[in-house]
Amino acid sequence: MSFLDLSLELLEEITYWVPADHSQLRMVCRNLNFAVAPLFFSSLVLDVHSSRLELGLSHLEALAAGNSQWSQFAHTLKIKRLSPAVAAGADANELQVAESRLKQSLRLALDSLKNVRTVLWIFTSCPEDFRWTVETVHDFMSSLDLLEDFRLASDASGFARNYDCSFDRITHLRKLTLTSSDALSLEGLCQSASHLIGNNPHLSALHLATDRHRNHPPLHGFADLFHSIVQPLRLTELRLFRYGLRLDHGTILHLRSLRSLWLFSGNPAMWDTLHAERIHLSDLHTDMIVEGLPEYISSYSGLERLTIVNTYDADIDLAQSDRLADKFFSALSHHHQSLVALSCAGAYEGRWSVGGNNVTVLEQLHKLQSLQMNVNSVVAGYKPSTQTGGSGRGARPIIKIENDEDGRNMVHCFLNLVEKLPISDAVIMPSFPKRFMQDTCGHNFISNSGIIIGEIDKAVREFKSRGSRMSVATVLAGHNYYRVEGSESRYCAVESANLSWPYSYDHPFGKRS
Repeated sequence: MSFLDLSLELLEEITYWVPADHSQLRMVCRNLNFAVAPLFFSSLVLDVHSSRLELGLSHLEALAAGNSQWSQFAHTLKIKRLSPAVAAGADANELQVAESRLKQSLRLALDSLKNVRTVLWIFTSCPEDFRWTVETVHDFMSSLDLLEDFRLASDASGFARNYDCSFDRITHLRKLTLTSSDALSLEGLCQSASHLIGNNPHLSALHLATDRHRNHPPLHGFADLFHSIVQPLRLTELRLFRYGLRLDHGTILHLRSLRSLWLFSGNPAMWDTLHAERIHLSDLHTDMIVEGLPEYISSYSGLERLTIVNTYDADIDLAQSDRLADKFFSALSHHHQSLVALSCAGAYEGRWSVGGNNVTVLEQLHKLQSLQMNVNSVVAGYKPSTQTGGSGRGARPIIKIENDEDGRNMVHCFLNLVEKLPISDAVIMPSFPKRFMQDTCGHNFISNSGIIIGEIDKAVREFKSRGSRMSVATVLAGHNYYRVEGSESRYCAVESANLSWPYSYDHPFGKRS
């Protein structure tokens, strides 16, 4: 039996997990085309704009005529600009024809998408003549029986008032995401969506995000943001990106059931409040590293996923940061029976990296399946500059990976952890050296980052497994992915085994791919 002789159900399951170009798979044969179709057509983008005007209109017309498999399989819909008035290079006659085609097809096209569960609407503004498109989208969303996830990104002031969209007929929502460029615009968007919050008592996930701070706007509580809330929400997930929430009594009522929190550049008082209110999280991701964080983590047990992001700040008190790190890793011992994923990404060297201060605690996390941490480097000497011929200002540092008190390379200590614990994926990251902290542009580190990454690669290749079992983990380190292969039990560079890896080393600190 060949691969293509498998049942359609098995082919669908296999293609779901295969990181391949599904458009290419569809051309292999009829059976594979049928198997890939539900995944290929699962996500739809509607965008009538610029040079895509004819393509966008034709796409809408195919949907309206019922000649598209997106009507059958699409469960995620992304809506961008629906006004041909901004089309590049179009004359008045072309725009008139395009508007007529849009009016004939938009409502029918949307009505064909009855299986949509997630709507992402990226809205900026629209000309007065095309306000009807906004109302059409609003009516369509109100008709969706399966809609659970709505994500609205907009900077339009008074969105609901200006565009007659109160969303008061949507009642099955489970997740809401509101995104704007700054906190003040986000507050207006929240007030516009107030009826949406009030009419969806089963809402369990709320995401509020901005791109930047602007003059540190005042904190607002839930009552300020969402005027139509009557009964407390039972939020299990809250994500706040660059937005500070005032933690008054009215807000806390909505957080009693909270289990997952993403807090980035938010209100640092959150930890004291969660501690005092005995709200115990199982999923926590944050860059708010203050005294209250380790105290909160120490107050209970049961944390399962934890992400700590130490952002680089040239003015940071490194001694205080190291003290917080020691408290943090001590607090982790309260979760040794539950923690399955730990990411501790420090932008600079210190005790947040893998070291003698935390290896013992990490070894106790016997359920850990994913680990991402930094390793520190040291200057082992200097090479005379080819230009100066001496060891003065022009000398280049010889950079090595830090060793522990017993002389073991910290990359090797990291890999020992990987082999002792049930870890399936791991990331070893370089950290920003303290000796370059005064160089706020990071020129010294960037110029030497290749050396540090090369040393990480070298250390992984030199490591020899001494465990009784073969490690099954995939390790991202230096420039490569590694797995233990061959009879010598050494780590060997392999092709990327998982295309969803979140880090790459194109940038010294790693970046989201």
